[in-house]
Amino acid sequence: MRISHLEKEEFEEMMSFLEKSYAVSHYFFPRHYPQVWNKNTIQYENRIIAREKDKIVSHVGIFPLTGVVGDAEIKIGGIGGVATLPEFRGKGYMSKLMDYSIQKMVEDKYAISILWGDRQRYANFGYEVAGRMMIFELTQRSLKKTVELSPINIIRLEEKREMLEKISSIYESEFLHVKRKRTDYTLIFNRTDLITLLGEKKGEIAYLSFGDQPKGIVECGGNSAVLSSLIFAFLKRWGRKSVEIPFPYFPTSTFFSLLKASSSWHTHALGMIKIISLSQVIEFYASMIEKKAQMLGLKGELTLEIKEKKEKVTLCLDSGLVLKKQDCRNMISLPEREMVRLLFSSPYLVNVEHSSPLLCSLFPLPLYVNDCI
Repeated sequence: MRISHLEKEEFEEMMSFLEKSYAVSHYFFPRHYPQVWNKNTIQYENRIIAREKDKIVSHVGIFPLTGVVGDAEIKIGGIGGVATLPEFRGKGYMSKLMDYSIQKMVEDKYAISILWGDRQRYANFGYEVAGRMMIFELTQRSLKKTVELSPINIIRLEEKREMLEKISSIYESEFLHVKRKRTDYTLIFNRTDLITLLGEKKGEIAYLSFGDQPKGIVECGGNSAVLSSLIFAFLKRWGRKSVEIPFPYFPTSTFFSLLKASSSWHTHALGMIKIISLSQVIEFYASMIEKKAQMLGLKGELTLEIKEKKEKVTLCLDSGLVLKKQDCRNMISLPEREMVRLLFSSPYLVNVEHSSPLLCSLFPLPLYVNDCI
């Protein structure tokens, strides 16, 4: 077996490999994920392949993401396209490529990694189900009963492509999102399997996007009143009684508008997260942690340690937040996956003998990555 990085001239072979591995139609990946799987958008150095007898038999892809949390940005290594040809499975190819990819993310200084898949399979590499997102269920009845619906102008994006700039402004105004390049918007919203509707009333705009076989809305945003009317119009036009909408778990005006209009809702895990660098994670969220501590009047010290890596960081809260390398008396030492649950899910999902007011008040940390678009 030989591990290497994909070359541009291997694109067609890679597409054939993916189609056989996933049993999907020709060019499925460029059609559904053009911003990362188009011949000209692939980051070839981040497509890790295993060859046997000069044939691609296994693959793991690293998809660089920039998570935005307010004014801060965190470097995330998305993992995807994990596949092995059926006849070569069970020989350890995926494990070797995952180990290689994790080491590459360490060298490239990612803070965390995220993927979606089987919990037990990826637990071996330090990934854990974590993070929170909201799934709102809205019905025609719940909208009629809870919000004031009004007539709005509705168009499909392909009828007025210049509205893409409005969509990008709405998307980037959300407190939690993943950074997109200008070209990403064009590639994503030009997808033939994606329908995007825009609603407008008196200069206020909202949008929603869904697949051409609408199981749910994959992304939406904009003026809350217009969005409610747009969702209602979508339900009527597509003959749907209800729809599920994934949304960042964070108290914004749109969040509360969807909550008010929903017939039901539930929280859902964001994905499977791995901490690549504990110190980078804490440094990234330092400003948010400091503001929260000041708001709650919290003071004290807390040392966090990932047992397997012996990686530690000490938070010192007084008039501000100072990060130190020295241990303090209040130490929480956890296995890697429990540390993921602590930081991104809930302190109540970790097994600690002596909890701390800092532990319970400062965590979890907010994050949102939409794997559907």
